[in-house]
Amino acid sequence: MPPTAYADLYADPEVYQEQLRGLGLDVSLRLVPASPSLVGRIWEGAVRGGEPAAEGGRRKDAIETIDGCVAARFPCAIGLRIPVGYSKKIDITLGRQGREGEQYTMLASIDAPGEPLHCTGFRGARVDRVVALLRSRGVPHAVFVTADGDRATVPGSWYVHEGVLRSAGTARLLVGPTHRRPDVPGPRMWADGCRKGSS
Repeated sequence: MPPTAYADLYADPEVYQEQLRGLGLDVSLRLVPASPSLVGRIWEGAVRGGEPAAEGGRRKDAIETIDGCVAARFPCAIGLRIPVGYSKKIDITLGRQGREGEQYTMLASIDAPGEPLHCTGFRGARVDRVVALLRSRGVPHAVFVTADGDRATVPGSWYVHEGVLRSAGTARLLVGPTHRRPDVPGPRMWADGCRKGSS
């Protein structure tokens, strides 16, 4: 079930569900707004069959994911391999492009391949520099996460540690007054390594 099967990710999920049911699969499909690198990707954590996913490997129910991204806040894949004759119910969450002003549900690190700060070396840079870089790449707004909570503004001399796109035009940046990452709840956002010559 590769993402190319989904030509129009804004379409009614029921259309796709009917196509899959025509193949004998009992599939419940949910489309959610996703950061650019996750559009067309499956949120592996939401794929549920008859058995829970096996830790760190093949699922006990024999459904296998086709790996596609490792920079997300949660595991994701570009497709699934489902055994012929599989008869249990499957629930799938698939990333689609966000509409204007819509907040993303599936988030990837802002420097993952396909995201606006890929290969920019933004981690550890000053807020002023990162905000200017975002604007030059079509992201005009930023909100900030600090050890004391969310803020609309912070000193431009503070440091940026991590970030995600909250929506098409707004970044959400983890910042602090020193090079030490603020102690905030939630997962750390990692991106793929940047290959030399990439931009």
